[in-house]
Amino acid sequence: MSAEQSRTATTHLATGRAGDAVAPLTDVHGLTASWMTEALRVEHPGVEVTSLHLGSIRHGSESTVRVLLDYNRAGHEHRLPPTMYVKGQLGSRTTEGILGPMTHTEARFFQDVAPLLPGLNTPGCHFASVGADGRSTIVMEDLLARNAILATAGTTVAAATAYRVAEQLAQVHALWFDASELHTVDWLAGSSAGDFDIDRMAEQETAIFGSFKEGWWARRTQLPHCEFLPSELLDRNVVKRALVNKYRSEGALPQCLIHGDPHLGNTFFSADGTPGLYDWSPMAGRWGNDLNYAIVGSLEVDERREHEQPILRHYLHHLALHGGPQIPWDEAWLSWRRQTIHGFMYMLCSPRQQPEDLIALQTLRFGWDAIDNDMLSALGD
Repeated sequence: MSAEQSRTATTHLATGRAGDAVAPLTDVHGLTASWMTEALRVEHPGVEVTSLHLGSIRHGSESTVRVLLDYNRAGHEHRLPPTMYVKGQLGSRTTEGILGPMTHTEARFFQDVAPLLPGLNTPGCHFASVGADGRSTIVMEDLLARNAILATAGTTVAAATAYRVAEQLAQVHALWFDASELHTVDWLAGSSAGDFDIDRMAEQETAIFGSFKEGWWARRTQLPHCEFLPSELLDRNVVKRALVNKYRSEGALPQCLIHGDPHLGNTFFSADGTPGLYDWSPMAGRWGNDLNYAIVGSLEVDERREHEQPILRHYLHHLALHGGPQIPWDEAWLSWRRQTIHGFMYMLCSPRQQPEDLIALQTLRFGWDAIDNDMLSALGD
């Protein structure tokens, strides 16, 4: 690990699944000084939280709560910070019985994976627990206290930053590239889209193919943000067939551990500018899915045109540097071109999911990538 990585990488404290002995929270009311004491003692024996105050609370499919803390002498000796974030299924959507199937995977990432990647820039994790029902709670670093800057999904970064994002992703992908852990680790087994019946989903227009319903497709593709797209990229049957081909073409390709959703809204920048990733949705997948989505979605179109191939070569170098395979260029470039369809589906997003200005921006970026690199041809159409 370089000196620069040593300065920016975070110490990952949740080493192993000992935190599972502490029951995850079910609502905000359970977030008390006594519960926090029990949680922090998993990694910091003798600590007692003497006072806890709830700060900002954000509810969604998961909730995050900023907490202000004070400790006994042991807590100060461990240099525990005065603020932390608690993340879990604590809001009304959870109390209505809606638990997503992947809510626990971020906790497992911090327990099982982050300690294996000391050069990865992620929030520090002080505690993580997963219950028998899949509910989870994570106590993590307050990134703002690190003077980090949180990006937004509509952010634009300089090309130099995109190269560093590629380096971060290469570390993650190299760890378990085509490795047995993808099939033996309990929370990863069966997490790949390749484990689902893609043909049935496409025919019934469910799950990832739900946006292809005829009425929805017609409404979204007639909006101004799609006006620049050529007719073949506005043809519902052509794009649907291309997406099916994307999953079919990947069937025999090796998988790796991926972040799952590495857009800039899940990215932060340390005080020295080093990019980091949070809000993990880890799963078994293809490296190109992470990389293309992260890079194309964060660069202006002209910057992407100039730098996408050099960034891809930079990524391939670092993937091998961290113990991953040496992927031939032709294979890597074909994968890049195919994976563009993942971000291209932004054009069909509902404004209830993403703001219209963000949908327009990402449609522009991924749409031009699809045009410039002949995405449909790469997908056999």
